[in-house]
Amino acid sequence: MKKFTFLMSFFVAILFVSCGPSVENEQKSWNDNLQKMSSLKAAYPVFSAFIDSKIENAKSIWSQAESIADKEKKAEKMSEANTVFETGCVGQLSEMKDKMTKLDSKITDVKTAKMGQKGDEKRFANESVDEAKLTLSEVNQILADGKTEITSDPCEVITKAYDMLTKAYDDLMIAQNQINEKKAADDTVKSNNTNNTNNTPPPPADIKCEYCGTVNPAANTKCSSCGAPLKK
Repeated sequence: MKKFTFLMSFFVAILFVSCGPSVENEQKSWNDNLQKMSSLKAAYPVFSAFIDSKIENAKSIWSQAESIADKEKKAEKMSEANTVFETGCVGQLSEMKDKMTKLDSKITDVKTAKMGQKGDEKRFANESVDEAKLTLSEVNQILADGKTEITSDPCEVITKAYDMLTKAYDDLMIAQNQINEKKAADDTVKSNNTNNTNNTPPPPADIKCEYCGTVNPAANTKCSSCGAPLKK
C-alpha cells in the first residue's frame, strides 16, 4: 500500500511539473507571439500603435523574467509576459480572422439546411443569414477604420467587432438547431404514419356459401342467394 501511495505521488508530481510553465516552452511561445504580433500589424495596420504598446508592455515583463534565477519563478514571469499577447482584446484580435472564417462557413451550412423548409424556422434562418452577412461586412469596415460610431478606443473597437461576430454565429447556430429539430420531428411523424399504415389489419375476406357456392360480403350472416346461414 505504501509503495502504491509513493508511486501515485511520484506520477502526480511529474504531471504537475509537465503541465506547468517551463522556461523552454515559454521562450518558444514568446517567439511565436512576437511573430503573431507582426502578422497582426500587417493584417490590421490601423491597430499597429495599439499592438506596439502591448508589445512594449510584454517586453517589460519579459525583461523582469530574465533577471530571475529560479527557473520555476522565471517561467511563471515569462508566462505572464506571454499572457499579454494571448488574452484580452489582443487575443480577440488574434482570433478575429478565424471567427470570420467560421461565421462565413456557418452561413453556408444554414443556407443548405433551410432548403425545403417552411414556416418560422425558415424565416428565422433567413433573418440570421442576412444579419450574419451584414455583420461580416460591418466588422471588416470596423477593423479597417479602427473605430465605431461611438468609440475609437482600440480595445473597445476590437471587443465590439468580436462580440458582433460571436452573436451572429450564435444566432446561426440557433437557426440551424431549430431546423434540425423540425426535421427530426417531421421524420418522426412520417415514421409513425408509415408504421400505422403497416399495422392496419386487412379487410375481412368474403364468405363463400357452402350450399350454393355464392360469394357473399364478409358482413353477411346469410347467403344473399339461397338464404343459408354463412359460417365465418
